Amino acid sequence: DMHGINNTHGHDFGDAYLAATAHALHQVTAPNDLVARLGGDEFLVITATGPDRLAAALDRALTAPVRIGGRQILLAASAGICPIGGGPAHVALGRADRAMLRAKRQRAITAIWNPAEDGEPPPAGTRPTRRVRDQHRHTTGR
Repeated sequence: DMHGINNTHGHDFGDAYLAATAHALHQVTAPNDLVARLGGDEFLVITATGPDRLAAALDRALTAPVRIGGRQILLAASAGICPIGGGPAHVALGRADRAMLRAKRQRAITAIWNPAEDGEPPPAGTRPTRRVRDQHRHTTGR
């Protein structure tokens, strides 16, 4: 809820919060892993770490208290994990995104992509007229 964080604490605090989140992700990854911010409050981790081990590490890292601007705050994040053995990157990103949405719905820190629960992302270049992540906004008018 970066919108809420920025509105409550200001954008400088929000920027520091994102930096603390990135730092927490770096703390649980190996030196050759990739941690990247995709935009907004979305991050990507590419790692050879097994999904169960990564989920456990993220669960610890993304619930640890951090100090921002002289105050202690808990990180609150949801992560989708998609193990892949190759294939198109957009498919892995779409699967991880669907798992992340399930984690948010379940108020969990992490979810590992499960085709039975999460389904497949739409093909590349397809943009649904109404995305799953926007359904809450459409039903509440926000």
